[in-house]
Amino acid sequence: PATLGATAAAQLLQALRPLGANALAITHADETDQIGVAVEAACRFGLAPEYMLERARAGGWRLRQIGPSALAERLLP
Repeated sequence: PATLGATAAAQLLQALRPLGANALAITHADETDQIGVAVEAACRFGLAPEYMLERARAGGWRLRQIGPSALAERLLP
């Protein structure tokens, strides 16, 4: 979740390391404008931030693939 702090994110990713993941889905992105912690944790653990899960305007949830420019726009408004 994008709402995790740096320490909690690192603990979670360390615990999941045996799964051999190579990408990260950032969830709860609609609850904060501070997704930098999630991106920093992904970089620290060698994971590509590939997907973002957000609440859709029309209701429900939206999982979308994020490219480098879209990610940069979220990080550097």
